[in-house]
Amino acid sequence: MKKLFQISLLFLPILCCAQHHCNCETEKIAKWNEKNVGKNLEIVGNPLHFQHPVTTFYRWGQNNWFDPLKSSTQNLTNLREMLSAAFNDDSLEPWTKFRAVYKNIYDQAQNTEHLYYDPEESEGHSNYTAAKTARACAFVLLAGFNDEGVSLGTTDIAALKNRATSIIKRLEKDENRNDDLYWTGWFSSWYSKHYWIEKNLIMLLQAYDYLKAVYPDDSDVNDCGFLLQCYTRHIYYSGTQMFSGFMRNDNHALQLSGAVGLASIVLADYSSTSYNDSWHPDRWFNTATWKTLKTLYKHETIRETDHGFAEGPHYARHSLENLFPFFLSYTNVRPEITGNEKYGPEGLWQMKVLAILKSSRSLSIEHFVPLFTEQMDHSLWHDPDLSNIVEWYSEMLLPDRTYFQQEDSYSGLIWDGILAFRAQVQGVAHPL
Repeated sequence: MKKLFQISLLFLPILCCAQHHCNCETEKIAKWNEKNVGKNLEIVGNPLHFQHPVTTFYRWGQNNWFDPLKSSTQNLTNLREMLSAAFNDDSLEPWTKFRAVYKNIYDQAQNTEHLYYDPEESEGHSNYTAAKTARACAFVLLAGFNDEGVSLGTTDIAALKNRATSIIKRLEKDENRNDDLYWTGWFSSWYSKHYWIEKNLIMLLQAYDYLKAVYPDDSDVNDCGFLLQCYTRHIYYSGTQMFSGFMRNDNHALQLSGAVGLASIVLADYSSTSYNDSWHPDRWFNTATWKTLKTLYKHETIRETDHGFAEGPHYARHSLENLFPFFLSYTNVRPEITGNEKYGPEGLWQMKVLAILKSSRSLSIEHFVPLFTEQMDHSLWHDPDLSNIVEWYSEMLLPDRTYFQQEDSYSGLIWDGILAFRAQVQGVAHPL
């Protein structure tokens, strides 16, 4: 009984700390970052590669629109020309036409319903619609033309920018930072909400990334970046607590790692003098990369062999859906990996304590070191192990491209992201 009491005291600080929230006032965050902006670019390697947008558009392929030696203005012009050419290309097969995809994006950008976060929304559908709308508005601004291919007018530009920034700025409202969003564990709604929270964060980060490319010095857009830093800090900190994302080795860990990892790239130029290490993008990156490599490729509880992730198709879809934006963005800013690069959960002593408790009987330091580091030998986007997992997933697709029912997978669902990956990375024009 005495030992049980002592163990409970060990975990008490963890549970108590999880209830502490930061102050998300924009001015306060701005002051913390003012002296440190731009000092964190070691994450991305060459500072010349850190130009928005870093997400969505692959930089190093045959349709190369990015030149690190050119200004961000010139690269944006190149990207817009590429998007316009794709919109007007009638030589493509119907299923590959960008025009149809863009019209759907444009229609979403016109949405005026569910644009504000509702903390009482248990499944997060309203929040998802708002984040999706913000991303669509920012994407249309990035492209610079409407659904007919005509340049946007001044009124349309102002409306789209206001809609996108207003949605992101709602993160500042106190009612949208309630305990349900950030408290973790089996005893709260985090377990069911975190899927939506992480997917919303990814879309809001993409929206900010597009906006920053169009408006590099705009105060409203900069405010959005500060708020996203604070929002990510909440999610990251919650993910380090007992029973939550970073403490697991399954799709929960991968979905959280994808969202936090993407934030570390999109917000790589943000730093903080705050004592709390959960503010720093480099900490987000190290932890997200460590947990991704460990769970996606090595953890033995996922599959009986050591060949990598093998949860059912539905869990694979949701995991890769969050990881792909992170992998692509990191490859965009750092296309060359030297190999033998090690990453671990810096500053997260709870993880290390739990890892030791769950380890074998050996107490040597050499035995514990691998628990805290994972080695990156390839580009995250071009890793052959990732291609193998994608091949495995593709083999579970039915002739109509839906995935079959296995391990809680739903019927009749299609994930087009797998087709895009195979076309871009593996050179498969039509995977099925």
